[in-house]
Amino acid sequence: RSEILEEVGEGHMPPWHADPRHGQFANDISLPPERAAKLIQWIGAGAPRGDGPDPLTESPPPPPDWPLGQPDIILRLPKPQEIPATGVLKYRHIEVAAGNPTEAWVGAVWVRPGNLKVVHHVLARIKGGPKDHTGSNAMFVGWAPGATLGKFPENSGKLLPAKTKFDIEMHYTTNGTPQTDQTEIGLYLLKEKPPLRYESVPVINDSFEIRPGDPQSQAQAMYGFKQPATLHSVTPHMHLRGRTMKFETLSPEGRREVVASIPRYDFNWQLTYTLAQPKKIPAGTWAVLTGSFDNSPRNPANPDPKKTVRWGDQSFDEMFLGWYNVTWAQD
Repeated sequence: RSEILEEVGEGHMPPWHADPRHGQFANDISLPPERAAKLIQWIGAGAPRGDGPDPLTESPPPPPDWPLGQPDIILRLPKPQEIPATGVLKYRHIEVAAGNPTEAWVGAVWVRPGNLKVVHHVLARIKGGPKDHTGSNAMFVGWAPGATLGKFPENSGKLLPAKTKFDIEMHYTTNGTPQTDQTEIGLYLLKEKPPLRYESVPVINDSFEIRPGDPQSQAQAMYGFKQPATLHSVTPHMHLRGRTMKFETLSPEGRREVVASIPRYDFNWQLTYTLAQPKKIPAGTWAVLTGSFDNSPRNPANPDPKKTVRWGDQSFDEMFLGWYNVTWAQD
C-alpha cells in the first residue's frame, strides 16, 4: 500500500506524462485529481474492504495472443534469436517475407515481443519501400515498452507492395542469463484501398552535443509540411537522459500552437499521445520540436554524468526524435 501511495502521489502511475494544460487525448490513462485523492484517502484509512464479492478470489483470464483477432499476415522471425547473458549488442536486421502475392493495404498492426525480458525495441521497414523525408526507409511499425498499437486512423492505411520483404530491426538488451526470442508482428488487411495514407513523420535532431554534468541541455528540430495533412498523434523518443519534449505547430500565418508537452519524459514508457480531435495541418506549416536532457548526477537514470553525449543507438547514447503521426490524401 505504501508503494501505491507513493507512486500515485508522485504522479508516476498510471504512466502518463502529457501536461494536462496542453491538449486533450483520446488515450489519456491518468487519474483525475478527484480519483487520485479518493484512492489516497482509502489507503490512508487502512484500505478497508468494500461490500460485495472479492474480485481477487479468481484469477483474471489471460490476455488473448492477438487482441485485434487473428491477423491476416504474421511476420515471424525465421528462427529463435540467441541473446547472450552479458554484453552490449548491436541492432540485428532480419529479413522476413510477408508472403503476399499481390498489392494490399494494411489497416492495423500488432507487435508480439517474444521475450519481454530482453526485447528493447522492434522496428519494421519495407525493403526497397517508401522513403521518409530524411531519405531513410520509412518505418512501417515500431514497438517499445508502453507503445500504443492497434488500428490506424479511420479510412487510412499503409501500402503493402506485392511480395513485400521486411527488414525487422531487433534491439536486444542482456539481463545476466542467456535468453531466446522469436518476435511476431500481425498485419490486418483492408478490403479495399483507403482514401487516406497513414505515415509517421520523423522530426529529428541528430547533431546535438550534451556537455558533461549539464542538467538542462537544450535541443530542437523542425519539419516543413509541403502538403496538407491531418495530425492524429505524436510520439516522443529520447533515452535515459531525456527530460522534456514539446510538440508544436507553426502556421503559415505565424500562429504557434502547442500540440502536446511532455514535461517529465520517462524512457521506460514509450507512449504515443493520441489527440482527442485530429488537427488539420495546412501546407506550409512547420512542425517544431523542442526539448531538453539532464546529464547531471541528479538524474538517477544517468549512465555517466561525466560523459559528453551525442546521438547513438545504445541506451547510454542519446536520441532526439519525435514522430508526428499523420494522414495524407492519396493524391
